[in-house]
Amino acid sequence: MNKLMLVAQYEYKRHVFRSGFWVAIFAVPLGILLMVALSMFFSFSAADKRPIGIVDEARLIESLPVFEKGDFFSEPQPEFKLFTDQQSARTALDSGQIQAYAFIPAAYPSTYKVDYVFDKPITSLIQSGLSAILRESLMKGKTIPNLTALERETEFTFQSMDGKKTSSQYDWVKFLIPIGIGILFFITVMMSGSYLMQAIVEEKENRTMEVMITSTSSTELIGGKIIGDIGIGMTQMFTWVLMLGVGAFFFQDKLSFLEHVNLDWNYAAVTLLFMLIGFVFICALMGMIGATVTSAQESQQLTGLVVIPMMLPYYFATVFIASPNSIIPRILSFFPLSAPLAIPLRMAFVTVPTWEIILSLVILFAFAIGTLRLAGKAFRLGMLVYEQKLPIRKLFQKEASHE
Repeated sequence: MNKLMLVAQYEYKRHVFRSGFWVAIFAVPLGILLMVALSMFFSFSAADKRPIGIVDEARLIESLPVFEKGDFFSEPQPEFKLFTDQQSARTALDSGQIQAYAFIPAAYPSTYKVDYVFDKPITSLIQSGLSAILRESLMKGKTIPNLTALERETEFTFQSMDGKKTSSQYDWVKFLIPIGIGILFFITVMMSGSYLMQAIVEEKENRTMEVMITSTSSTELIGGKIIGDIGIGMTQMFTWVLMLGVGAFFFQDKLSFLEHVNLDWNYAAVTLLFMLIGFVFICALMGMIGATVTSAQESQQLTGLVVIPMMLPYYFATVFIASPNSIIPRILSFFPLSAPLAIPLRMAFVTVPTWEIILSLVILFAFAIGTLRLAGKAFRLGMLVYEQKLPIRKLFQKEASHE
C-alpha cells in the first residue's frame, strides 16, 4: 500500500507541479469563453442598428419606448422613430437613415393590419417591439382584469402517472446539468488519461518502466498511476467548477434561468459514482493502450477508439430527450464506455429503473477491475517487447501471465 501511494504521489506531482499543466487548465475555459465572446460580438456587430420608422395614420401612438442599447450579453433592442407621413419615411429609407418603416393605416383598429416596407427583412425583435407598442396604445386608459396573466400566458406543469417526474416550460434547464457535468467529465478524463498514456509511453521508450517494475509490482504501479491520475482530474475539475462559480456570482443577474435548476442529491450521488468508476475504467484502458504501443503518436491515434464511444449519448441526445427509456438509451446505459454519461442523461428526464442503475454500475465496475488487471499484465509484457507493438490478444492468453 505504501508503494501504491508513493507511485500515486509521484504521478500527481510530476504533472500538477508543472507550469504547462496550469496553462492547459486555464486555457480550456478561457478558450471556450473567447469563442463564445467572439461569436456574440460578431453576431451583435452584424445586427442593423438603424431605427425603424413608424407612420401612424391611425393616431394611436402617443409616445415611443426609451431606446435601450443593451450590453455585451444582450442584443440591442430596436429603436423606433415616428414620421408624419409615408413620403418622409420613404425618403429616410431611401437615404439609409432607417432600415424599414411600418405604416399603420387609419383602419388598423378594425383590421389589425400593418404594412412593413423594408430595406432589411423584419426580425423577431422588431416584430415583438412593434406589437408591444401597438398593444399598449390600444389598451391605454382601459382596465382589463388579469391582464398580466393573459400576457404571460398559461404555465403548464406535466406530471408522470407515478408522480415521480414532473416537467414544465423550464425543462430545457434540466438539460444543462447532465450536459455540463458530461462535458467536464469528458474533458477531465481525456486530459488526465492523455497525461497517463503519455507518461507510460515515455517510460516504455526510455526504459524507466523496467527500473520501476523491479521495485514494485505491476498492479501497484498501474494502481498508483491511476490514483494519481484521479487526483489530477479532481484538481482540474475543482479549478473549473471554482471558475464557473465565480463567473456565475458576478453575472448572476444575467443568468436568471439558473433559479429553475433544482439539484437532486440522489441524482448527484449516482452521477458522482458513475463518474468515479468510469474515470478508473477509462484511465486503466488508456494505460493499457499506452503499455501496448511503441510511440506516443500511435497512442494518440488509438485514443479515438475511446473518445467516440464515450460521446455516443450526446450523438443520440434527441433520442435521450424524447424517449429516455427507449432501446438506444438503454443499450448505451449498459455499455461501459458510454454508461457514465448515458445514465445521468436519462435520469435528468425520466425515472430510470433501479435495477438498470445497479446493473449498469456492476458492469462498469467489473470492466474497471478487469481492465486494471489487463493494464498490469500489459506493463509486465511490455518490458519484453520495447521495439514491437504488444498484441492485445496476448493479454487474454493464459500463458501470458507466466512469461
